[in-house]
Amino acid sequence: LYRIFQCMIEFQKLNPDATFDVDTQAEYQEYLDINAYDVAIYPDENRFRKFRGYDFGEEVLLLARAEKLVAPKHYVFMQINGRTEFAYQFFSSISDPNVSFCFVNSGGAHLQMITSGLAQGFVPAEMKNLHKDDRVLLFPAPNDKFIRKMKICFKRERRLSPMAASFCAFTKEYFQLSNSDLSQDS
Repeated sequence: LYRIFQCMIEFQKLNPDATFDVDTQAEYQEYLDINAYDVAIYPDENRFRKFRGYDFGEEVLLLARAEKLVAPKHYVFMQINGRTEFAYQFFSSISDPNVSFCFVNSGGAHLQMITSGLAQGFVPAEMKNLHKDDRVLLFPAPNDKFIRKMKICFKRERRLSPMAASFCAFTKEYFQLSNSDLSQDS
């Protein structure tokens, strides 16, 4: 999200009347309707193959734990609408059977559990500045399973408001996306 937020800042400098409605939980929806969004950033996973998107980089996760970890074998993960964050899917399959898991439904609770030392968790490397806290230590994740490719796609232009169409065009130019880079999955 950090990358798109930088783009939004630059767009808003040129268009002070622009407002944004950001849904960070779209990934947790069972059936994502791209027509509900002007722009969608999503993981390159089979369930999203119906969307035609552009490659949009990678999300790299870091292991976050408090300096004074109270429960070293306890991990916290986000779970919204019955879907857990992608790190859990990989971590639970490779972990020690003595490890326990806790699930929360907000980023704030996730961060508080880590900061308090009650659990370790995974955070996107792009967001490491938000976790800058003398009590929190960040480490590279255990393996490359904690890296995933991301895509970005746009609603069809005829369904966009003039401001949304302007933002989509700006975003494509900002990230230098061309139609030849569109994925052919559909």
